[in-house]
Amino acid sequence: REVIQPMVSASEAVRSLTWRKSMPALRDSHLREVDEINQALRQLGHALSEADAANTRFLDAAQARTHFTSLVSHELRTPLTSMRGFSKMVRKEFDKFFAPLAQTDEALVKKAERIQGNLDIIGRESQRLSALINDVLDVAKMESGRMHWHEDAVNLEELFRHTKEAISGELHEKPGVRLTLSVEAGLPRVTIDRDKLQQVLLNLLNNALKFTDEGVVGLSAWTE
Repeated sequence: REVIQPMVSASEAVRSLTWRKSMPALRDSHLREVDEINQALRQLGHALSEADAANTRFLDAAQARTHFTSLVSHELRTPLTSMRGFSKMVRKEFDKFFAPLAQTDEALVKKAERIQGNLDIIGRESQRLSALINDVLDVAKMESGRMHWHEDAVNLEELFRHTKEAISGELHEKPGVRLTLSVEAGLPRVTIDRDKLQQVLLNLLNNALKFTDEGVVGLSAWTE
């Protein structure tokens, strides 16, 4: 029997031939794309591994820091407590036994008042430092979402005066510098963390004194 072959047009034959010839190029292109994807995945896996290792190192460092600050705060709290206690004891004995002896001499009265004031500053500052040490783990508290502010109604005039007294000891090394305080009368009380605000003021004054050899360093407060 005669077998009838289907007729194929010339254009279809050309397309078929072209497709068969392009197969190796398409295969090579696909293989290159697969290689590129595999390489990108390997790089991503390496980056993720490095990120995981860095995160582990960070967590270890954070734990070590927390342990260190906790240890240091404990070691500092004890001597500060002693300082506060002894300053109160010295002030009490000075007032009882020595201050009365100076009543007949105006110069000695002024010196006695200065000593009493200095003892008050020592006691007050040691108490403030104790409060700061109690909050030395603030960073760890913030990281764990347990940060607390000790907010109170603060008398700004009193706070600024105590800040000036606390920093006045630094002036002995800077005889050419004068520290001034100007606080408007009748300032309203503000609700704020007293210790943190005073620490900010002390830092600013310390920086000002550090870079001032002659002139005036002033602390002012007023309302507008």
